[in-house]
This record gives sequence, C-alpha cells and structure tokens, in this order.
Amino acid sequence: MRYEIDDKNAIRVFNDGQDVPFAYQPDWPDATPWANANEAKAWAELLIESMENPDTKFIPGTSPDNHPRPRPEPVQYNPITGEEITGE
Repeated sequence: MRYEIDDKNAIRVFNDGQDVPFAYQPDWPDATPWANANEAKAWAELLIESMENPDTKFIPGTSPDNHPRPRPEPVQYNPITGEEITGE
C-alpha cells in the first residue's frame, strides 16, 4: 500500500499498482483538521502498518487526543447465531 498527501493535507491510500484510492481521509476521523502534513503522514503510515501487519500493537486514532490507540483484541462470533464466542 502507499499513500499520498495533497496540499490541503488530505490523505489518499492506494493498493500497490492501483491509481484509484480505496481510502480518503481529509482530516482526523472526528473531523478535526490535520495540524500539518507531518501529522497526516504519521496517521497514514500507522493506518497502513496496522492493515498490513496484524501483530501491530497500535492502530490510528480517531482524534489527535487518542492517537495512537491500542489494537482491540479480536472477537469471534458464531456464524449461525451471530453471538460472541467467549470460550467458556
């Protein structure tokens, strides 16, 4: 994956070899504007790292105040009932 940041700090994320982005993030997910291109870059790099590496301990935050945030533990669901499987 790769990303581009435009002159307004909006992020576009692409799969390798593709010209159409699969993600567009003009600001923080909570709509707070990026402070600068470096802030947007750090968020984009963590997004890609967390998508490519399931062992990454952190994922991008939703605002400057909660970035980065811990990756949640995976949850398994029963495919028939949709109930969470707790392992008990």
